[in-house]
Amino acid sequence: MTVDQILAQIDTLRAEIAALLNPVNTAPMPPVPENMVLEPYGIVNPSTVMTIFGLQWDGKTPDPGDNGKGAWGANTRNPDLVGCALPIKLLTETFGGLTPDHIQGNVIEVYSHVTEKTVYTVDIVDEGPAAWTHRLIDGTWGLHKALGHIDYGLANYGDFNKWPAGFHVSYWITNAAGKAVEIKGVDFAKGRIIGS
Repeated sequence: MTVDQILAQIDTLRAEIAALLNPVNTAPMPPVPENMVLEPYGIVNPSTVMTIFGLQWDGKTPDPGDNGKGAWGANTRNPDLVGCALPIKLLTETFGGLTPDHIQGNVIEVYSHVTEKTVYTVDIVDEGPAAWTHRLIDGTWGLHKALGHIDYGLANYGDFNKWPAGFHVSYWITNAAGKAVEIKGVDFAKGRIIGS
């Protein structure tokens, strides 16, 4: 090997060491995406309480405030139905209407702050709760069972008459393409429907 070859190898080695000590990322950085987990894409306030409709907590007694039929025909007294109801103003402002073609294909992902369980692809089966209740979601007995609320309630409260009105949850809406849907009609700071 000649002196010139050795000097060339030393120069190459110096360049490689310099590159290791001072890396230059030539790949472009992607833009920071919008956070699709927080408001207005999710109801994430842990003070959101999901009550029950269709059936009482025992899974057998009909809910006296519900006729057993969801807004789009679902049997809300079916204990196997994993569904939810969202306030009318939220539905109309988020989806542009209340007819099945506005609602179908959109599903809810519900997370329980009590059991730390998540249920994906929950169907929207009814309209409600009323805005004056200041609740942003109601769940069928089947949804509460899937989230572990029924077992949790029995273990922690015993008799159904001693249970709280509902359990703390967060939720997100996704459309038929699996994309996050911006939730509208909600006063996120107060955790209720706008104007209620």
